[in-house]
Amino acid sequence: MTRILPLLAVLLLVGCTADPQQIVFDARSAYDATVLAPAANYNELPRNGTPQCVVQKVCSDQKVVNVIRKTDDTAKIALDAAEDAVRNPDFDTSTKKAAAIAAQDAVTAAVKVLNLYGVK
Repeated sequence: MTRILPLLAVLLLVGCTADPQQIVFDARSAYDATVLAPAANYNELPRNGTPQCVVQKVCSDQKVVNVIRKTDDTAKIALDAAEDAVRNPDFDTSTKKAAAIAAQDAVTAAVKVLNLYGVK
């Protein structure tokens, strides 16, 4: 919860801006800081039930890693699609804004998943 409140505050403030490109840029930055790094760190931990886990006493669960990977893949797809949309001159502002908001929502969902599983 400590990680999600500042992220939500940033995303809500950014959502008020008129520039969809800035929204996507900020969502990508929030994703890198609050999702990508903690997820990678958790993935690097030894898995439960392995000898390394017994030694380190801090372990990861393969089921949680699988959920995080799916969440990460979804967030990446939303962010990449939003980046493509805001850079496409053929899309109108409302389409660009909708893509940017979808990217924000994907990042928020990914943070919630990490919080749910206690990944820091």
